[in-house]
Amino acid sequence: MTNLKEQFYQTKNIEILKKTLGRELWVQVSGSKDINGASAAFWAALMPVENIDEAYRDYSWNSYIGTQCPGFIEYGDKITYEANPLNFDSCLNIVQYREFYGIKPNYVEISEEFRLLNNLYHDINTNIFYEIEENGECTEVAKIINNDCAYIKLKSLMKFAAAKQMALLLFFDIRVKISGSLQKNGLKEFSTTVNEDGLFFGLWGGEQRLLETYSYSILMGKRILLPKPVEECGYEPYSRNEENEYPEYIIGIDEYGEPRSYTSNPAKLSNYFGANPGAPHYLTPVFFKKEVLQRYLSRPNIFSVEAGYLRCQSLWGIEIDNEHKDMVSVYLGDLGRDLPVQEHSHWKQYNIATDARLSTNAVKRDFLCAFTQPEISDLKFKSNFKQFVNTWREQYQWDLFLPLSQNDEYNFKTLHLPITDGQEEFDHLVLSLVKTMVDSLNEKEIVKQFKNPTDLKGGISKLEYWLSELNFPDYQQQIKFLRNLQELRSTGTGHRKGKGYEKAAGVFGLNTDNYVDVFDRILLQANAFILFLAKNFLKDWTVTLS
Repeated sequence: MTNLKEQFYQTKNIEILKKTLGRELWVQVSGSKDINGASAAFWAALMPVENIDEAYRDYSWNSYIGTQCPGFIEYGDKITYEANPLNFDSCLNIVQYREFYGIKPNYVEISEEFRLLNNLYHDINTNIFYEIEENGECTEVAKIINNDCAYIKLKSLMKFAAAKQMALLLFFDIRVKISGSLQKNGLKEFSTTVNEDGLFFGLWGGEQRLLETYSYSILMGKRILLPKPVEECGYEPYSRNEENEYPEYIIGIDEYGEPRSYTSNPAKLSNYFGANPGAPHYLTPVFFKKEVLQRYLSRPNIFSVEAGYLRCQSLWGIEIDNEHKDMVSVYLGDLGRDLPVQEHSHWKQYNIATDARLSTNAVKRDFLCAFTQPEISDLKFKSNFKQFVNTWREQYQWDLFLPLSQNDEYNFKTLHLPITDGQEEFDHLVLSLVKTMVDSLNEKEIVKQFKNPTDLKGGISKLEYWLSELNFPDYQQQIKFLRNLQELRSTGTGHRKGKGYEKAAGVFGLNTDNYVDVFDRILLQANAFILFLAKNFLKDWTVTLS
């Protein structure tokens, strides 16, 4: 009987409302669900702060489940068109409940203004709405389940409320139905109201005797959440926070050898026009361990690490000097101007004090306005390979290296000198290089070039036969490199490592040298192979053959 009384008087449901409603990460703003055997319905709306007294009059809802449709409004004899009508008590719905008279299924829509303000991307397959952060991250903000249960993150709701300077009202209607009369269940009719800490509700219970006899109780009310000042809404221009937006970075050492830091705020740096005398220059290089790029290399669908530039699709980009083997540098002012706020914490953990200098290419590019070609092996290979592929296609109207499929493109995009001196990264890079060069050889077209057709298997063998027919000098050296690279991949990632791998690794010096230097030499040989092909096959080749 105690459980029956708890259910009737909704003791647990009241406790849930007090502890979680308006305090949880995700807030249900429409739809229903079962709570402790009760049927609960939820709704949400915004009310102008100047009208908030209306919300405190009683526990009744100040908005209704429905749609705020544009249309014509009659005021006496006057008819006007309202594009964005509010409902009673001037409330603005957070979601719109769309009804189609049984002809088509009903569903709910998230407020268009809310979606546009936050520039939400709607994944129609999952019915989840994502906010694209400035750093390229996709964050779930809202979701709709079963077409009528909408959930929105509390943080986003309160930002919206602050921007509009309206209070957020979270409505609930929780109903319990117990078979049998009050007397049979040992219950009594009751009614009470509560108003504490922004939670306002009425709770009453009674008996229904029409078609059937049952006991019932209704818990109805709202949570009232007042907005922060508009200056704290978090939207531009109020989202700017100098301390977070322009953190300090290590730019050198002091007289005691301790790291010396300075703000990355461009407005507080000196420049060539006399600003802020005595402050570090805008173009002060800041150095980072090369591991800082791992985050971007591992997500080629979003980020692109290019020669001298890091970009996040069309969201943002920043100039970098990535022509050092073990570090990256960025100008202090560019860090403050171009790097998203969310990215600073990532970069700061790799910030180092060093006596290193800008690369030769960075000096030529940024201070001498000279055109440069990459000098470091990974950037040089990728640059030459792309130019070779395009020039070959223009000259011969077919591809010597077949384009990688969309699912394999990352193998070329993420080719880089190993950042860590470890087996796993090395194996992955070898595999990517083989896919780019060896596995992509266009065997079908190569065979068409044979003067004396013959039956051969494998792209390398077919390329070797073609080159031998053309009698190019030193082609054997290039074929030997390709076979050694293929063997390194086959014995390293294609099978369990054993004596075969030890032999292949020894060819490239892995038994005496580290993974970074070995892959550096492999990329230099790969680059030599591309230049060999360019020298012998291409008429228009602008890259220096080195």
